[in-house]
Amino acid sequence: MKLGQTYQQNWSVALRAAAAIVGGYIFIAMLTLAIPLVLASAGIELAQSIFLTIIFGFVLYVAIIMAVFHASSAARAWTYLVIASVPPAVIVAFLLPGAV
Repeated sequence: MKLGQTYQQNWSVALRAAAAIVGGYIFIAMLTLAIPLVLASAGIELAQSIFLTIIFGFVLYVAIIMAVFHASSAARAWTYLVIASVPPAVIVAFLLPGAV
């Protein structure tokens, strides 16, 4: 193994860890805002929908961390996280009063 390959592998792991921590957190935050708004507009109590979303968020966050390290590259993991974060952000923008 060459010295340059070691640095490249270290950067890959660091970027994946950043994607898992920061990107996963942003995605879960958007989802935690969007799902209760959708469920509340469907007639479910807001408190129940928030509780359900928070529990679901913990499970999904672990799955996101595993998926980021399973991705073929750190750039691909970031791309997937950004693409997945757009629909919840749009839902929040349209359903949250005063968001736009």
